[in-house]
Amino acid sequence: MMGRQSRQMALLFVDIESLIPENHLLRKIDRMVSFDFIYDFLAPYYSETGRPSTVNPFTDVAADAYYANAVLWAAENGITGGTTANTFSPNNDCTRAQIVTFLYRTFAD
Repeated sequence: MMGRQSRQMALLFVDIESLIPENHLLRKIDRMVSFDFIYDFLAPYYSETGRPSTVNPFTDVAADAYYANAVLWAAENGITGGTTANTFSPNNDCTRAQIVTFLYRTFAD
């Protein structure tokens, strides 16, 4: 005959300090390298409110899609023009050529 079993649930709290050892490479990099320059480097790519300021030109990018702001930012900054004048095709895979083009348009002076 099977008896009644009781299981007590326990909460477990874990923080990042307990997960990464003190001598881990990530901690050493964090102590030695300042990444503050990234904010200045990327500042020109954002509007003052931190959101794209263009009207959505793409009929297939919903305003509430998780990637909508990134797509609008890329369009506003000339990094992408979409797959046609009014579509972005967010469900398609990126080709290597598209990725290289995105990178070139982002970092070329």
